[in-house]
Amino acid sequence: MIDKIVTEMKVDDLLPSERNLAAIYGVSRTTVRLSLDDLEKKGYVLRKHGKGSYVIDRHNKLINLGDMYSFTDQMKAIGKTPHTNLIDRLIIPLPKILKDIFPENEEKLIKLIRVRLADETPLIYEKSYLPYSRFKTILNKNLHNRPLYDIFYEDYSEIINFAQEDFSADLATKDVARHLNIEENSAVLKIYRTTYNSNNEVIEYTNSLARPDKFTYRTIHYNRLD
Repeated sequence: MIDKIVTEMKVDDLLPSERNLAAIYGVSRTTVRLSLDDLEKKGYVLRKHGKGSYVIDRHNKLINLGDMYSFTDQMKAIGKTPHTNLIDRLIIPLPKILKDIFPENEEKLIKLIRVRLADETPLIYEKSYLPYSRFKTILNKNLHNRPLYDIFYEDYSEIINFAQEDFSADLATKDVARHLNIEENSAVLKIYRTTYNSNNEVIEYTNSLARPDKFTYRTIHYNRLD
């Protein structure tokens, strides 16, 4: 359905009714309803009660924070070409500031400094920390073109259970500004992300600085009725 919206429909076009979509795709209305929920979360449509689902123009910049976030997948979903510039990769002793995040017996971390781009435009400057004991060989992987979470799963059988994110405002340092192609002291959004595997163990901690002029962040809250 996403392909049809992107290639054949315009902003404010009304999607067929749930009943008609079920007939078109040969699925149940429940499946259609779940698909429409997903499209709304990703910013492709806006659902109006009693009126239907409309194509919206915000899908070219929205990042939905309610979903498990993958930069590569999100950029592809909105029709952009993602790319990663690996600025540095190194092995470091466990910093004191991260001892509350990683276990004390984790003596070393792998540190990745990357710039994430979409259509060659730099969007995010990030520093990621991974437990060395779990990812000893990851520095030999293709960190430029392969999504980090794909490497976790495909090469290390690590399944992500959930991630916690905290947000705050910050100002770009001279180095960060240079990498993001913005002015020094420009406002940036700081994102702290802690990722847990299926055993609820921390397998990634990332500190990102994102350009707010290139992103509109969205989160959706549902009313859960008992």
